[in-house]
Amino acid sequence: MGMTRETTLNTHLYLTQDLRSFFAEECLNIAAKQGLAVPEHLGQYLGDMLLRFVGSDTYFVLSSDPHAVKPKKEFPSVVRLWLEGQTQPVIEQLVQMQHVGDIALYTSGFFPERIERSMVDMDFYMAVGGQAYERAGQIRETLAQERHLNVYFELASRFSELKELLAEFSDRKLLSTEADRLRLYQKWLQSRSPRIRRMLAEVGIIAQGSDPHDNSDGA
Repeated sequence: MGMTRETTLNTHLYLTQDLRSFFAEECLNIAAKQGLAVPEHLGQYLGDMLLRFVGSDTYFVLSSDPHAVKPKKEFPSVVRLWLEGQTQPVIEQLVQMQHVGDIALYTSGFFPERIERSMVDMDFYMAVGGQAYERAGQIRETLAQERHLNVYFELASRFSELKELLAEFSDRKLLSTEADRLRLYQKWLQSRSPRIRRMLAEVGIIAQGSDPHDNSDGA
């Protein structure tokens, strides 16, 4: 007996809602581990954002190289997206600034190595993302005449914290197997991140060693 169109749509809706809830709950759980007070509505926003970027089509963009025989997908440029948004009507600019903030936040959390290999640094990404959310908040405040519960201002002011939250969300995939845990340990050796040290400790791996950038002789 085959599935009807209605059954298929209902199943898809259920899976989508379930995945959104999983992402939101996982973000709130990670926030608790990091000692961050993240309200439920902010966790829901992050869950929606992660769900939106699950499919590569909503994150990666087609190459802008005019000489490419077959356009390839590439990482989005926050600078180009920002500049495009400045010439748009106010409603479209609100949507675009939210998108720029989301792209910057997602990229800085999930693809920090990509940023390190680019012509800009993490501070630049964080600045652009924070300013994009701030601009989105200002537009919404102007349109709706409200500042209370304006999530964009929260995203702007807590961009650095949320970047670390998403970074842990991404790194948790490296806790599944021994080989993955070794990769996470190697990542800790390079960064000496307290967050990664804690994650390793959760699976019984005690990361020890001094910070190679610390030149002090004290204990």
